[in-house]
Amino acid sequence: MNTKSTSAAVYTVIGALCIAFGLYLAFAQERTLLGVLILVAGMGFLGSAKTKDSQQFINAQTQAYLSSNPTAKQLPDEVIACAKIEGIIDNKQFADRGVKVVSIDPKDTVNLVLTNDCLYDGVFKGYRRPDAASADIAFVKGTEFQASTRVQMDEDRMAAAGMMAGGLGVAAMNAASAREANAQGGAVVGYRSGNFRFMLSVRKDQGHVWVMIIRKDLIKKLGNPFPEKCNVREGKYYNAYFCQLLPGGLCVQSATQMTAFLKKAVSEK
Repeated sequence: MNTKSTSAAVYTVIGALCIAFGLYLAFAQERTLLGVLILVAGMGFLGSAKTKDSQQFINAQTQAYLSSNPTAKQLPDEVIACAKIEGIIDNKQFADRGVKVVSIDPKDTVNLVLTNDCLYDGVFKGYRRPDAASADIAFVKGTEFQASTRVQMDEDRMAAAGMMAGGLGVAAMNAASAREANAQGGAVVGYRSGNFRFMLSVRKDQGHVWVMIIRKDLIKKLGNPFPEKCNVREGKYYNAYFCQLLPGGLCVQSATQMTAFLKKAVSEK
């Protein structure tokens, strides 16, 4: 089960060769730009190799598990088909049948379901024994959200900058560009939001999380893994925590707590 897949082995070899050749070009031949490009390509191949290897590993675990537990995927599949907060948080049937934790991504697709008997992850679409699967799963802080807005441009300042850079022609072009952008509502600019995406990591491959749905009795027993600043929607049987974007420090804290929460929830009946 731990043997690398053929495609993973091929990607690993290609990646290693690219890195070796890139270093040779950059340092021995002083062709720095080409060497760096080949190095980047090599790292991409190595990343693909890890993904292929993880896919095979989880597929093997899934096949072995479902061969002896063929009905284990039925309940997760029902949750996946539902994929709506309203259809889960007040669903007594899901609660009675042992659905513990559900994660939904920003595209309204379920990317994690934990039941008494099965853990499904949507990153590799694997159905596995909860204790085995939870060993490969963690929640992490993703990339910072770069917000965008429109700002009005100063036509005179743009023209002055153009005059200094390239004379009257560039000044006229800058002024015209600023005037056109302002007519469309302003120039689009991005700025750092300070909020980071909440991510589900399965053997280092990641998927976005929009909302975490957790049984209320588990929250009462194991504690709330999310801060008070995280918006929550309470249902009869589950709470839905909206955690797609969290401030950096809180995102790390919640990721650590949610990872520990998941491992504890696996053993709760």
